[in-house]
Amino acid sequence: MPVAPDRKFPSGGQSWSWQYVFPSGKLLVDPRSGVIRRHQIDEKTVQRSVEKAVQKTGIVKLAASHILHHSFATHLLEGD
Repeated sequence: MPVAPDRKFPSGGQSWSWQYVFPSGKLLVDPRSGVIRRHQIDEKTVQRSVEKAVQKTGIVKLAASHILHHSFATHLLEGD
């Protein structure tokens, strides 16, 4: 977790909301602490992957990773 939220939410690192959904394949050194960490995959990589998948399926409607975000949020709201 970033430093400021880590102080505000000490147990946040164990919470699902702070976990990466698409973790990067690379490990990087955190410049502040020197700890080796895995970061989130670049959003452009996810967008390109979704675009390729849509093209392969032949879907002609607008379909992008941002639409998946809205679909997931709608699904969560329907669960209430």
